[in-house]
Amino acid sequence: MPAQRGGEAAYAAAAREHARSDSEGRNALVDKADEFEILGAVADGITVQEPTGALAWANEAAARAMGFPSVAALMSTPISEVMRHFELFQESGEPFPIERLPGRRALAGVDEPGTVVGFRVVETGEMRWSIVKAKPVFDDDGRVKYAVNIFHDITDRKRADQQRLDLLEGERKARSQAESSRENLEFLAETSRVLGSSLDYRKTLSHVAQLAVPRMADWCVIDLIDEQPGLPQQLTVAHADPERVAMARELRRRYPPREGEGTARVIATGEPEIYHRIDDDMLRSSAQDEEHLALLRSLELRSAMVIPLTARGRTFGAITYVSCKPGKEYGPEDLVLAEDMAHRAAMAVDNARLFQEAQQAAERHRSLIQTVDAIVWEGDADTLRFTFVSQRARAMLGYPLSRWTSDPDFWSERVHADDRERVMQLYKDALETGQDQEIEYRAIAADGRELWLRDFLHVTKDVNWKPRALRGLTVDISGRKVVEMRLQESNARFAYLARTLQKSLLPPKLPTIPGIDMAARYRAAGKGNEVGGDFYDLFDTEAGEWAAAMGDVRGKGAKAAALTGLARHTIRAAAMHGQSPEAVLSTLNAALRRHEEEAEESAQFCTVTYALIKESSEEARLRIVSGGHPLPLVLRADGTVEEVGVPGMLLGVVPDPELQEAEVVLNPGDSIMLYTDGVTDGRREGELFGEQRLQAVLGSCIGMTAEEIADLVERSVVDFWSDEPLDDIAILVLKVCPAR
Repeated sequence: MPAQRGGEAAYAAAAREHARSDSEGRNALVDKADEFEILGAVADGITVQEPTGALAWANEAAARAMGFPSVAALMSTPISEVMRHFELFQESGEPFPIERLPGRRALAGVDEPGTVVGFRVVETGEMRWSIVKAKPVFDDDGRVKYAVNIFHDITDRKRADQQRLDLLEGERKARSQAESSRENLEFLAETSRVLGSSLDYRKTLSHVAQLAVPRMADWCVIDLIDEQPGLPQQLTVAHADPERVAMARELRRRYPPREGEGTARVIATGEPEIYHRIDDDMLRSSAQDEEHLALLRSLELRSAMVIPLTARGRTFGAITYVSCKPGKEYGPEDLVLAEDMAHRAAMAVDNARLFQEAQQAAERHRSLIQTVDAIVWEGDADTLRFTFVSQRARAMLGYPLSRWTSDPDFWSERVHADDRERVMQLYKDALETGQDQEIEYRAIAADGRELWLRDFLHVTKDVNWKPRALRGLTVDISGRKVVEMRLQESNARFAYLARTLQKSLLPPKLPTIPGIDMAARYRAAGKGNEVGGDFYDLFDTEAGEWAAAMGDVRGKGAKAAALTGLARHTIRAAAMHGQSPEAVLSTLNAALRRHEEEAEESAQFCTVTYALIKESSEEARLRIVSGGHPLPLVLRADGTVEEVGVPGMLLGVVPDPELQEAEVVLNPGDSIMLYTDGVTDGRREGELFGEQRLQAVLGSCIGMTAEEIADLVERSVVDFWSDEPLDDIAILVLKVCPAR
């Protein structure tokens, strides 16, 4: 570079000058200032120091690098004051020793190579970086007469390097969070698989404890309530070392938990407890004697969580996780994972108990006659009047048996009013067809209880194959119905969690942009129990511009959510670093490909339209780039609709996708709509909603607000669907306000 060549020329110039300055002293360089005039224009800072360290000459660039307004100000300041004017730093961030400065080394006769030095001006706090070189100039006797210093400013390069490092760190954190979420989901899925592998909940809980070690803890202990003494009893202990397991069992035998402490307290309150750091004071307060304290210390406990096992409002145990690793302290994220795992375990235990109850009911049904577990009855084929009812009828419904057989309308009046017509018609249909039937319905017991019953009907025939009687077996299925309703509640909770996660991947609300009216719509496909892959975002880049993004990630569920989070974070991080729209999508493309490689998964791609918005009092200018996404539509104030932007390639597929930026100007009254392909891909009897129909709808929105435009487009698409949509839809409308 020319500035570097000028800096190196200073060495030669100073050497020639001082080779002739034996008798002229310090004024030699000043008297020959004309010969150094050219060095004043050099971009690099240049100074000449006397053996005392005082400055003999400096150019303007050197004065600026040292935080002085001019050469005169620098030269008039004593060297001791100059050094107090700024602080020196190494690239590592550590202070730079003054004695190691190249100039100091050159005055000592050492020809010092270039060294990177950071200068922070004390008064302003400004930080600048330079490569500093120094060369000694000797007299005829070999003594150092002067040292020539060159400061090559590399501040811009250092800042650019730091920005790249910050972006990489942001991407690393995003990948780490995505990977952590994926691992947690896989771990919970494995936990659910283990819990569902057997109805022996004691066995499955033991497997769950082993699964938690060492993934979540070094120790995992599961306690269940023993209903007799009311204190928790240790079900299982898991540790990598079998000797440690035996030690823990012996410790519990010798020192059982005390009421109101630790595990017993968590079970009693139903609230989890987390001990971020277990210190010696905590051990002392828990120990029952000195020997107990010594044993607790030998376990080297560092951090712990105690999570209640609660299902359907009943707490019947607790899971304890303990970490012994130095520096490993449980935090909020660990607590969330532990509570999720405990909830699944508790539901599995409770479901196993309910299932065992259902099995027992089924066994009673199989031994119907011997155990009288159901109502066995027979009715007349012509009148449906009961001719026989077993003893179980009194126990199940509470009515005297005589009423069953004496009153011809008894049973029809006991069937729930909402089910009566359906039940009685089925009885008649069975007699007419001669085929066995089954039906579930509600009936009212003598005490007013509402029971769910199931009838198994069989038609008996006479010798002429005419219906002779209707026989039935009536089973109380209220317990199973309770389980079904609880399962429906569980599905509803899962759908709620999916909706909550979906909301977390979208802006909680749109920002306010002066002079811009805006609205957004999002509608997930399906029944709402899966996270969709569509997303949008609108945010301030903090550089006087606004960024808008509309994207569609491949797939649904947890993986799509992780990929959506990565895409949104990467777009925001790149935008905040002032990257151009094309560079933002290139950065996202690289992040997707790295995620694909690290996750060892294929086809991790998405489509995105990204726009950078610069608004003024007269117009709004948008720089738009599309990566395989439907191009935005612009509605002009006169009703004209046009497609804007240049089609680009999918992101995450190839290393360098073809992307091209386009500029769009929106005048007052103009609107632009970004959307996902779920808008145009809606079908009715094989016909697509399509881009042409979408443009027609948008063209009818003249004079509407952004909210009205988004609402009309959404309603038009939804009304067009004949069935449930197969894809999510997302819409973002920005309108330049007419009165600006």
